[in-house]
Amino acid sequence: MNIYKTFKLTYLKGFLCYFRKHNIIIPMAIQDIITKDVLMVGYSDIEGIYISLESGYVICYSRTKYCLWVKGETTGYIVGVYRICLDCDKDSVLIGSLIKGNTCHLGNYSCFCSE
Repeated sequence: MNIYKTFKLTYLKGFLCYFRKHNIIIPMAIQDIITKDVLMVGYSDIEGIYISLESGYVICYSRTKYCLWVKGETTGYIVGVYRICLDCDKDSVLIGSLIKGNTCHLGNYSCFCSE
């Protein structure tokens, strides 16, 4: 791991301590790093964000099943993490990703504006 990536992970983990303290579900937008399209909005918890940072895969939290899951695990289109940014209020996350398939569970490239 290079020093820049190590610094970025340490910096981000420091901000995420707030979420752990308050046990908050974190909204996260997934964006294609090439096209800049917003592909989906999901949720995670602090454990899911940490696992995403360590594994390089987007880990979501199911608000109906109350568990963590790997985005794309069922379809085979695993969503990789290339960048994680907090918003200015530090209460949501933008994940930059490179998608090799469809993101939407309905079979569309994106969950937004499918025509």
